[in-house]
Amino acid sequence: MLFFYTDIYGLSAAVAGGVFLVARIIDAVTDPIMGFIADRTRSRWGKFRPYVLYGPVPLGLIAVAMFTVPGFGDFGKAGGIRAAGRVRLRRQRSAVRGVARGDPVDDVPGTAHHPGPADRRFACLSLGRACAWAYRGRTEGSTGPISMKSRIALLTLLAAASAHGATGDIPPALLGEAGPPGGESLNYHGEARGYLALPEGAGPHGSVILIHEWNGLVDRVRQVADAFAAEGYVALAADLYGGRTGSNPQENIALVRETLAQPDAIVANLDAAATYLKQRPDTTGKIAAIGWCYGGGVALSYALGSEHHHATAIFYGRLLDDPERLAQIRHEVYGTFAGQDAGIPPEAVERFVEALRAVGVENDVHIYDPVKHGFWLYVDRDPEVNREPAADAWRRLKAYLQRTLG
Repeated sequence: MLFFYTDIYGLSAAVAGGVFLVARIIDAVTDPIMGFIADRTRSRWGKFRPYVLYGPVPLGLIAVAMFTVPGFGDFGKAGGIRAAGRVRLRRQRSAVRGVARGDPVDDVPGTAHHPGPADRRFACLSLGRACAWAYRGRTEGSTGPISMKSRIALLTLLAAASAHGATGDIPPALLGEAGPPGGESLNYHGEARGYLALPEGAGPHGSVILIHEWNGLVDRVRQVADAFAAEGYVALAADLYGGRTGSNPQENIALVRETLAQPDAIVANLDAAATYLKQRPDTTGKIAAIGWCYGGGVALSYALGSEHHHATAIFYGRLLDDPERLAQIRHEVYGTFAGQDAGIPPEAVERFVEALRAVGVENDVHIYDPVKHGFWLYVDRDPEVNREPAADAWRRLKAYLQRTLG
């Protein structure tokens, strides 16, 4: 049930945990009432048997409703079980600024998550269920009380599970803890030396094109490609620098300027990557372009009018705020940005979201604070600050790819 509410319906774990907690509290009240009513029931079938005979009908309807995603509007979802499936446009500028400051914005129409740290979500879920269970002092279907030692042991296990869930949801690559890249080099276009990572199984699988940062296709990007393959995607890390990488800011910016001066060559490179992925027999033909920094800006530019892919994920990349140009995008856009990014400040992200909204482009755009530019791909630069926002961004990204690529 928890998997359905979080991964299918789109609730945060904290909200789902709150639902379970409220249900347990209601049970604590209604169960004695039901027992009181049953004790006073007089029928030819006995005291409780009538409820057993006729109760399955409404319970069956409730069970169906419990696992149904209704087509409510955004307000209905926020008032009942909040934003489901597709994340809608942000309706207000304050929503984006609220995310930047870590304020809860689930009730703002068009938002689905606030960037609460992963450990808080899992802790709220486990603590809520554990407290409700301990309060009732028994297990479902049992009549005897549970010993205090057993309750303490269970609460301890739940706390440990919460901590594991909070810290285990980031690919080791982001922490600098991944092993050597396990994929293979791929010459898919001209002098481009890409990197291919394949998932297990025959497929068909969705595909992702990864677009590197300003220093080129380095091992960190290759290791992240391996992480996407572990999630079940055919991952191709593109090479826009023809096998070259930069070793200092001066070399990096020279490579950036050289390639951005030839936008047609970039598009041809990415088109070749998309064509290669579509022609593989183990893919579905659905492709997402994902980029960081320089690669994030390239991913956005590639989304303008491109018919070669079905999703675009931008990590703190160069933005546009021209509605006329953004109207060329034909799919939902994912964005993760840093509140302390001097190059792409929150105000620029707000203008970007407003422009997307103006032309009806769906988006899931979040700003995290107090992180800086580059926080996601290099969590290990400041793990104490970066880890929790990066985990939330990773969870959102996986959900986004699930709904756009399947």
